[in-house]
Amino acid sequence: ALNTGQLKDRLRQLEAFGDMSVHPSEEARLSPVENVIFDIEIMEDLDASAAQILIEIVEAYHSRKVNVFFVKLREN
Repeated sequence: ALNTGQLKDRLRQLEAFGDMSVHPSEEARLSPVENVIFDIEIMEDLDASAAQILIEIVEAYHSRKVNVFFVKLREN
């Protein structure tokens, strides 16, 4: 499982490079993101700690005027 710092680092790397294989010390290759889409189909549950982390991530994106979307939510 990823810890909070690792998750945030991976999200920053995906924003900058669009690919996890690029070393993070390289210059960003992509324009700033306008939208972030989280596909949460395989997420079975969300505990209070994970929910708080997710809220912080969404708030950080919103503070940068980035739209956040969640897709493939489970009905139950």
